[in-house]
Amino acid sequence: MSALRRFSGPVLLVAAVGWLIAFHFLPAFLSPRGWEIWIRASDVLGIPGGRGDVLVGMVLAVLGYFAAGVIASPFMIPVIRRSVLARCLILMPGVLVMIGALHAIPSLRFGRLGSEGVVCLLVAAVCHFLGILLIPYEGRHRERLRKIFGN
Repeated sequence: MSALRRFSGPVLLVAAVGWLIAFHFLPAFLSPRGWEIWIRASDVLGIPGGRGDVLVGMVLAVLGYFAAGVIASPFMIPVIRRSVLARCLILMPGVLVMIGALHAIPSLRFGRLGSEGVVCLLVAAVCHFLGILLIPYEGRHRERLRKIFGN
């Protein structure tokens, strides 16, 4: 295994953490700072029967799951190398955030409030996705997967 292949996954996972941190300090979704999204979402969720509380709750849950996965991924590389289940559970919210950010970008006007943070969130999701995929699988099913995919 080449050094580039071996270290590109972990480097991308650390870059994803950096982009996620940048998201929290740049304007995002009409908030002056990205971290204020958590406060606004908790205000909306705190009102019983408030409008959009189910949708905001789902988006907040995926975003929180994604943030926890991005922050934990660089420390979970040995687990990700050996477990397909851990790889999928960490990868799933990243794919959802990537899809959501891609849908949000066309509605944003660049140069206005909110576009920078969404772009940082999208780049964090892409770096996280590629970082997980570039970590080689070394688990017990490796030989079976090589037979199936012909590697």
